Formats: sequence, structure tokens, C-alpha cells
Amino acid sequence: MECRKKLFHDFWNLGDYNEQQIYLKNLIRLCLINRRRHGNYEDATESRRQRTFKYYLIIRVMSEVQVCKKTFCDTFGISQRRVQMLSEKIFSNDVSVKDRHGGKRQRREPQWKEKIIEYIKSIPAQESHYSRNDAPNRKYLPTELSVVKLYKGFLEKHRDGSTKSPVSRQWFNEIFLTEFNLSFKPPRVDTCPTCDSSKIEIDTAPTEVVKDLAKQKLDFHHKQAEMARKLMNNDGADSRCPNSDVRVVQFDLQQQMYLPTLTHTQMYYSRQLAFVNMGIHLEDEGKGIMFLWNETVGQRGSNEIASCLYKFFTFSEIGYTTDKKKLILWSDNCGGQNKNQAVLAMFLVLIAKGFFSEITHKFPVKGHTFLACDRDFAIIEKAKKCAKPLIPKDLIELITNAGKKKPFLVVDNKIFFNWMNLAKNMTNTEKLQISSATMIRLTSENFGVISTKKSYGEFAPWISTPVLKPGITKANFENLQVDMIETPVPLSAEKKKDIGAMLPYLAGDSNLFYENLLK
Repeated sequence: MECRKKLFHDFWNLGDYNEQQIYLKNLIRLCLINRRRHGNYEDATESRRQRTFKYYLIIRVMSEVQVCKKTFCDTFGISQRRVQMLSEKIFSNDVSVKDRHGGKRQRREPQWKEKIIEYIKSIPAQESHYSRNDAPNRKYLPTELSVVKLYKGFLEKHRDGSTKSPVSRQWFNEIFLTEFNLSFKPPRVDTCPTCDSSKIEIDTAPTEVVKDLAKQKLDFHHKQAEMARKLMNNDGADSRCPNSDVRVVQFDLQQQMYLPTLTHTQMYYSRQLAFVNMGIHLEDEGKGIMFLWNETVGQRGSNEIASCLYKFFTFSEIGYTTDKKKLILWSDNCGGQNKNQAVLAMFLVLIAKGFFSEITHKFPVKGHTFLACDRDFAIIEKAKKCAKPLIPKDLIELITNAGKKKPFLVVDNKIFFNWMNLAKNMTNTEKLQISSATMIRLTSENFGVISTKKSYGEFAPWISTPVLKPGITKANFENLQVDMIETPVPLSAEKKKDIGAMLPYLAGDSNLFYENLLK
């Protein structure tokens, strides 16, 4: 005990912080790891523990004794954090252990500020359709990025070989905060444009009459949204009843994904191969089916959506054909993808070929679309954060295993049909006015006539409209073979260049896949 007291007083009598650091450094030894516990790794270099340290106290001249880290810290009255930082310097072969706080500041050259701004601008940022009242000019960077990663990427790009950084992290962070309105987090609130505009009308109404009208408009909008939500839930419940003759599906497109998933900062401002994932959620069985394709195979249009739905209902190898004769579909109101004549033409073929006797397509209120597919996509996004898929095979495996309790079925889609061409040749939907419809219905009894509804109310009228062109009958659809879209979509020259620049970071099958793609 007396010896430790003497060491304590001798240490603090040094007075100077840097002298104390040198004193402590001489008492810490970097050693090899003698024994490892079995961890979640195969190669020792993958272990989290790559070093060990031994700590000593000098009890007499030329005599020292090894102690534990806690005793070492308690003897000198210092924190374990200070010892940890000093040990890190020893491990990195840092000759100097002097404290670098204070002193002269690094000079801030104007040309480096311009380079920082130019670098940050080169990172693709997305605008948000939501939360415009809270952050009208804010843009969003990929969630996996951070200011630290951006700073490291900037140094990789501009370091001239010297060990000294051209700009400090503090200055980089300062420019990021003051010169840009950027965030790494997605918008927190998914709001409805009708709700937002109505609230502004209420807040800025010049008279009470105008305010009351705006409130009535908002109340009606909310009632419609609630009616649609209850109707969707009731449809799902009905499909799960014993002996139900109704199949209910919900479908949507996931946010676009990109491969390869590389970790170096170059990836964040390089064009990658885009992948589209269409989710179909089977309400009566509670299962999710994913149709996946890349941008060279197809786009995000009506032909692709209609083709995936047709395959799902008719291809027995997928495994979800059914004897149920009534079909109810729920999707958002997107006209370019879900609410168009190409999808309607596909419905006519399904009915003509006898797969269903009645098809009803329903749409929630815009801005209040809460589909089961969104929950499936959230599971996939969560799994994707912990994985680094490089090629389609990796992405398919990731999506399949993302659903722990109910694995997703993934269809690697490579064939699409030209439903829009069929629709233009055999149907005329100009008088249908489907853009304002909340429901669309087709039946085998009244083939060629499409009924629409403009409200969710049970007693709201159905409006029937013939859609077949003169001379076209059900017989034309019964044995119809829809033309395939065979022309691949070429990659842009810029994207080819960026993907080619990633090849040195890929090996084996991954490298081969992208080499063949570029050919």
C-alpha cells in the first residue's frame, strides 16, 4: 500500500500532462494474444480482439510487478478511458503520446472550402414529398451515410500522400451544417397532400365561413379514408373465413434497390444497377410473394405490373393458383402502374380464360394507402441493413430469408407481356373515367362491360361502361396469346462507366456477372 501511495504522489508531482503520458507509456506492454475463445468468425483476423496489453508497477529500482488494468488505474488515480486511449496510440505505433489539444489552428484555405462544397454536392440527394411544412428545402442522403463517412471519403479523394489531413473534420462538419440543408434520416412523417392543403386553408381562412367549408372538406376526406380502411380489413377477414370463395391480394412496388452493395465511399456517388421488387400479399393465406427484376429486363410500368399479376394467378409453377372464383385486389391509385387500360386488359383475359368469374379492383384514398405489402417491405429493408448483396442471387437469398416466420417466395422475373398493345387493339376505355374511380369491377356474366364506383359507400351506384371495340367478343380473349416484350432495356453509357469502375472491388461470380452485363 505504501508503495502504491508513493507511485501516486510521484506520478502527480510530475505536473506536466505530457510527462505523465510518457511515464505511463513505459509501464504498458503490447503483447500477442495467447489464447482465443471460439467466436463467430473463422479467420483470427476477423476477431474483434486483435491485441492485448499488460500493465506494470515499479516497486523497487529495476523491479516491476504485473497488475490488472483496474489496479493500474486506481494506483495512479486515472480513468480507464485515458489508459485505453494511450494503449491505442501504442498499438498504432504512434511515437508521440503528447496531448495535441490546443496549439495553433490549421489554416483554412478558401480553395479547400470550395472543394468540400463540390464534393458534398456530388453525393446524390433526394427531395422529399412529405413534411414540406417542417423542412421545405431539405434533401436526404442515403441513410447508411454519415458526416464521418463523407469526411473519410473526401480525404481518400484529396489526400496528397502526406499524413496530414488537408482539412480538419471540425471544418468539414461546419461547412456541411452551414452550407447545406441535408439529412441522413428519411422524412419522419408520411402525410397526405389533401390533409396538408386543407389544414393550411383552415389556418389561413379569411372568414369563418371559408374556415367551416375547409373543415367540412377535411372531415369528408377523413371519413372516406376510414371507410376504405374498414372495407379493406373486412375483405381480408372474409377471405379467411372457412369455405370462402374470395381471394384477396394487395400489391405494390418497393422502393428501388441498387447493386452491388459496396462499402467504399466511391459507391455513394456512382450509378449502380437498379432492381425493382413488386410485392403481392395474399390476404387469405398471409403470405408475401416478390417478383424481382433489374432495369435491363423491365421498368416500373403498367406492362410489368400486369405481367406479374397474370403470372401469379395463372402459372401453376409459382404455386398460388386457386379454385376461388372471386378476386379482390387492393393497390394504390398510381395511374401509370396500377390504374390503367393495360391492367384492365389483363383482367379481361383472366375472366375469359375462366380463372375468375368476378374481379374487383379497389383503391384506398390517396395519402392514406396502408397496405400489407408495406409491412413486408419493411421486413426486407431491415434485413438489407445487415447484409451486403452484390449480385441478384444474393438479393434473392436476402429477400427470401428476411421473413423469419413466413419466408417470402421470390420470383426472378425475366419475361413481360405487352398488355398495353393488347388493350389499344381490343378495348376503348375513353368513357370509363377510371382516374376518379374508387372501385372497378369485371364479371364473366357481363363480359366486356366494366363497372366503376366513385365512393366507398355500400349504396353508392355502380356505373357500367362497355369497353370492347366493335367486332371484339369474349372468344377473341379465350385463346389469346399475349405478345412478349423481348427487347432488353440498354444501360446508359454513364451507368456502364460507373459499374465498370466497380469491377476491381468485385471477385469471382460477382465480377463475372457485371462483366457479362456490360457486354
